[in-house]
Amino acid sequence: MGPAKSAMPRLIKNGEGFLDRCLQIEVEARASSAELISHPFLKMATDLKSLKANIIAARKQKQLYG
Repeated sequence: MGPAKSAMPRLIKNGEGFLDRCLQIEVEARASSAELISHPFLKMATDLKSLKANIIAARKQKQLYG
C-alpha cells in the first residue's frame, strides 16, 4: 500500500527538495551525505516489508497479462 493520498503533496514537495539538494552543480552548494540522510524526504520512508503486497500483486499482474 502506498502513501496516503493526503500525504502526496508533502511527499512530492520533500522529494523535489531532496533532489534539488542532491543535484546542485556547484559542489559547495550541494548537500553533504550527513545533511541528506536527515532530510525530511528520507524520514518519510517506511520499512521495505511494506512493499511485499505490492510486489506480489505486480507479479500476479505480470503472470496474467505478460
